Amino acid sequence: MAMVNNRGFSTPTDTAGNLYVDCGAGLVKDVSGYYVIEMFYALNTSSTASNVVSVASSSAGGAVSVLASEWLGRAKASPVDQFTTVSDGNTGTGGGNNCPVGPVTTLYAGELVVAFGDIWGCSSCGPGYLPVLGGFYEDEYLVQNIAGPISANWPSSYNNYLYQAILCTFRPLPNPAPRTIWI
Repeated sequence: MAMVNNRGFSTPTDTAGNLYVDCGAGLVKDVSGYYVIEMFYALNTSSTASNVVSVASSSAGGAVSVLASEWLGRAKASPVDQFTTVSDGNTGTGGGNNCPVGPVTTLYAGELVVAFGDIWGCSSCGPGYLPVLGGFYEDEYLVQNIAGPISANWPSSYNNYLYQAILCTFRPLPNPAPRTIWI
């Protein structure tokens, strides 16, 4: 689950009783502190067609956008392998610019890589990624078949726009042995 709003928000709750945990990145803010994003996960979730996820803004008049998705086949304990963030990345000038986050180096083959950004002027996912949902705040994923470095990189048509992004990798189920690196 990823969220964006102005000023901050509460930890998500839902009617199915799932416990949501920050992926480790915490709040990622723009330079003004006005727009923030955060990514959460819940382990071993139970859900029903009538499950309702709730989040409250931590400031009066604040708006919150919530993107929720459910993934199967992830580790049932300590699922987060790696995460990284960008705060106040700059799209540069000239249009058609890149908005990268990462890289991180995954330890397991088959990791789910989820990237979420507050990136205006973005009309598609980065190379190799598929959309979770569409919208202003690009959210994308892929399954990395081989352990190693991974990053996300969104195209943006905006000039000199500051953006925030989070990339988080989730271990597969069952947890295979970590890769060995010989030096």
